[in-house]
Parts: sequence; structure tokens; C-alpha cells
Amino acid sequence: MAKLKFIRTKQLSDRLREITVYLDGKKLGNISNGETKEYDISSGQHILYAKIDWFWCRSRDLTLTINETGAKTITIAPYKYADHLTSFCIFLTILHIILDNELKPKLDYIVGILIIPIFLIIIYYLTFGRKDYITLKETI
Repeated sequence: MAKLKFIRTKQLSDRLREITVYLDGKKLGNISNGETKEYDISSGQHILYAKIDWFWCRSRDLTLTINETGAKTITIAPYKYADHLTSFCIFLTILHIILDNELKPKLDYIVGILIIPIFLIIIYYLTFGRKDYITLKETI
């Protein structure tokens, strides 16, 4: 039997959500944040993709060819800047809470300007870029 190993990176965004892995259109299993799992699969050519447990967001299809005694390792990660955007939003929220009332009107304006591009990026990954929400990368 061939082996297929999945390593899900630890991530801030979607840390409480499970990612479901599909092999040839059939559910292979769920992977939690920071978890590593290994599955026995048949040899040959397979199509692999991963899907988050909500919405229709997923990864692009990844075609794998595995020989009888072969093993492949796949790393599962969020879209490119997901953790940076989440960290920045948390920072802005904490900053907004800490600063006193005299600075809040100016800060409200600045936060509003900074949040708009972040909101647009997230909307992109939830709509047009939904097949890039999760990244599958074959590790050598």
C-alpha cells in the first residue's frame, strides 16, 4: 500500500475549523489545526483536494501519481496572507479599545480606511478565489 501523509500548518485563521481531505471525490478524513495524519491509499494516479468545514471554500485539485511502495507528504495551509490579515485585525481592535476617547474619532477614520482593503481581500477569497482559500503543497 502507498502512504499519503498530511501536515496541516498551525494557523491563526480558521484554527477552530477542520479541513476535510478528498481523494478522487471521496472523503478521506478530517484534519485539525496543527495536526498530522497518514492514510494508506492505492497506488496510481489520484486527484486530491481539501475543503474547509463551512461555505464552499476549498483548494485547487492536486494530481498525484504514487507507486505501490511510494509515499507522498502534503502540506495544508491557508491562503497566502490569511494569518497576517487576522493578526492585523486583532491588533486594530485592541488598539481601538485601549486608546482614550480623544483619539477615537481620528482612529475610527484610520481603522475604517485600513479595514476596507482587508475586507475586500477576504471577500475575494470567499467568492472568486474560493478555490484558493486552502493551499495544498506536495513536500519533497
